Amino acid sequence: MGMNLRAADADRDRAVAKLGEHTAAGRLTLDEFDTRARAAYAARAMADLAALTVDLPDTEPPPTAQRHPQSTALYAVAAIVFAVVLLGVLAAAVSPAIVNGMDGMIGSMAGMMDGRAGGCQ
Repeated sequence: MGMNLRAADADRDRAVAKLGEHTAAGRLTLDEFDTRARAAYAARAMADLAALTVDLPDTEPPPTAQRHPQSTALYAVAAIVFAVVLLGVLAAAVSPAIVNGMDGMIGSMAGMMDGRAGGCQ
């Protein structure tokens, strides 16, 4: 964006909001904020707005590293494989206990049925 471009109201509002952040962080006094905010609302060009924060650190977070689509897909596949393996391990660990419990329950039910069948004859 060219610095000779005219500033819009939204640009001025963003500049004043940024000045407010710096004031809240203790980088500007209230008097400095007032002076710079007035200058921001009077600014005609983007260069005028930029000059108001030239001595202040950038508060924008650094851009995050963009992943390549291939690596994102690879991470997704790895996560799915891990989940399937984990579920398989859990199923293998839990299923003997379930099968043994079911065998015991089936045996108890069979015994009860035999006892009833014998009493009904």
